[in-house]
Amino acid sequence: MYYSIYPKLRAIFTYLPDQEDYKELSRTKTLDEFERGVKKLELLERFPLNNRKLEEYLKKVCFRLEEQVRQTLEGKGQAFFAEFMKSYELKDIRNALYNKKGQFYLFQEEEKSLDEIGTVLEDSIWSKAWEYGYDRYKDKKNKFEIEVALDRQYYINLIKAVDNLWWKDRKTVLDLLKNWINKINRNWKYRLQNKYREEDYEMKQYLIPNTETYEKVDSISGLQKKDFDREMETIFYDKFKNEMFTMGAIISFFMLFRRRIEKLTSIYNSKKFNIANNKLSRVMGEL
Repeated sequence: MYYSIYPKLRAIFTYLPDQEDYKELSRTKTLDEFERGVKKLELLERFPLNNRKLEEYLKKVCFRLEEQVRQTLEGKGQAFFAEFMKSYELKDIRNALYNKKGQFYLFQEEEKSLDEIGTVLEDSIWSKAWEYGYDRYKDKKNKFEIEVALDRQYYINLIKAVDNLWWKDRKTVLDLLKNWINKINRNWKYRLQNKYREEDYEMKQYLIPNTETYEKVDSISGLQKKDFDREMETIFYDKFKNEMFTMGAIISFFMLFRRRIEKLTSIYNSKKFNIANNKLSRVMGEL
């Protein structure tokens, strides 16, 4: 099954924008100039705009390819990949939290209040996390509490879903997830320390459990965003290149793809809202 998918993803990887593309695009002066630059990328040859607006294209290009792969997969592989794609439900919930419409599966028709969101999620995989986060939100008046609770639930569910994979896939995917989640926990620790001024003993309620960083939160160092991004790029690239024809390689490809598109989106927004390149670099790393 992976033998029909992996070679295609390997070919698509050569079309993805690289650091030189980002530097070139970041030097554009206007949104129109940026859009003309994006249209010259090889990515647009492989996945053309087809009369869609660029903003809409950037939001959906990864999702569309992931949906194609999900439909190609079968059995346990398909079930796990569907669990991986629950991150798009998470994006929709996050949009709804901030009075925006969902883009993928949920809340696409109208804005909803927090109580209405909770009602929609009552019988879903998000119900317990929503209830926990919403209770904390009512106490602290910060939607961050809801977001973190939902994020934790996503990764907890993803780790549990590994048990249903074929035995050959379990180790490679579990190794990937644990490494990935340890980096996320370190990044969250950095944010909790520097933005929210949380003490170490308070952090476990925010971190993803059953990982080394969760158990040793008082002794691990935080990881700021630019270091987190660089280390995650290395983890996903190594898994994609070195563990061919595995679910770990497929997941890693899509994380690389998502991250490449997120960078394009950041540059797009910098041109749309006239954000200086020095501020953009603080978000994206060096350009």
